[in-house]
Amino acid sequence: MSGVKKIPTSRQGVLHKQEVIIRDPTGSIKVVLWESYVNSLDTNTTYLLQNLKVKVNKQERYLNTAKDERFIFQEVSAYQEALAEVDPTADTPSITGKIIGVQQINNTMACITCYKNVAPCPEDATLGECQGCKLLQVMSSCTPHWCIRVTVQSSSDSSQKRRLTLFNQQVNQLFSALNLELTMDSTNERKLTLTILKANKNLTFSYDSSSYKVTDLNE
Repeated sequence: MSGVKKIPTSRQGVLHKQEVIIRDPTGSIKVVLWESYVNSLDTNTTYLLQNLKVKVNKQERYLNTAKDERFIFQEVSAYQEALAEVDPTADTPSITGKIIGVQQINNTMACITCYKNVAPCPEDATLGECQGCKLLQVMSSCTPHWCIRVTVQSSSDSSQKRRLTLFNQQVNQLFSALNLELTMDSTNERKLTLTILKANKNLTFSYDSSSYKVTDLNE
């Protein structure tokens, strides 16, 4: 069971996410819990789980709580049979390599309460309105949030590449790992792109296998 992670999104603000590996006598699989369902399950406990959706991509198959159905879990008696070994491929995938391309860089101002995008008011650019909760706020009180889409080439296999997305927390991690002196509130997109590409440093990127959003990175 992973810790609860805060995942920034462009449309829904910051979402809470937790990954759990479950197993029975036949095998193991990852379950992704979202929002109100995080921390709802306990380790070493047997459950009957209902209303999970199967997600499949090139990397793996896993289960996900749905938006349109209530996730139901009921504690039941433990298995008497031996349980399957946990499949190591169910863990969050990662790639170690260099950033060889920067596809897109976006910089938005985040709402002081829900972290969604804030648009300047037409009447007065010093004020802004949140596109989510509609809170009217002073633009200077908002914090800039970056989103960067990059291509990473594996250091062990040059034919292996991943297109990954970094949100604000991971962009800050990238700055720290690359020892960049740029500040998030003063740089521009062009300068940031050139600086990242020139760094030419191997990093390990952990990412969500369904969305390819970077969840962690380190040297």
